[in-house]
Amino acid sequence: MGLIVRILKSPAKYRRTRGFGVHSPFAFHFITRVIREHKASYYAYSQLPRGRKAHRSRMKLLVRVLAHFHPSHIMEVGRGNEVTRLILQSAAPKATLTQWTDNNPAPLAADPDFVLIHPMAARPSPTLHLHLIDMTREGECVIFFRNLHSDPFMRQLWDDVTASAPHGMGFTNGKTGIFVAHRHLPYRIYKIFM
Repeated sequence: MGLIVRILKSPAKYRRTRGFGVHSPFAFHFITRVIREHKASYYAYSQLPRGRKAHRSRMKLLVRVLAHFHPSHIMEVGRGNEVTRLILQSAAPKATLTQWTDNNPAPLAADPDFVLIHPMAARPSPTLHLHLIDMTREGECVIFFRNLHSDPFMRQLWDDVTASAPHGMGFTNGKTGIFVAHRHLPYRIYKIFM
């Protein structure tokens, strides 16, 4: 049954991915010029390791989102790797980078303007969960979720954070989620191809 529903929803999703029916100027620009930008060559692309096309495509998406928002403070949640560190350092070289783990919740005291959430081996702590929800309600931040499709904890965290936000726009393809929690944006979740 899920396959039939996905097939029936694909034409609308395809149209939104191209910008049709997207009435928010911010969302239109973000979808067409950041998420779907495949012609531009960012300087950080050359530093990305070769690999599977889908994985490289997601790495390029992270580079474009970081370059678009120019964060000054990035909080990395979960276990990253050398590739994501390289992306963070090359796409946002002036940003302060803090690592959040269950053993080191200190970065929660400072409000980052960009959060990168990696897949987690266990359920996120309630402290992190509540902090992310508070950030979307009160702050001006962008939260980038990885591996929504393969990590049930990530999917639940995405659902909880986006459902509790009073404002902001989310963009997802079911695998990656980007939530822009800016106060000037009305609440809307766009399901698109990335």
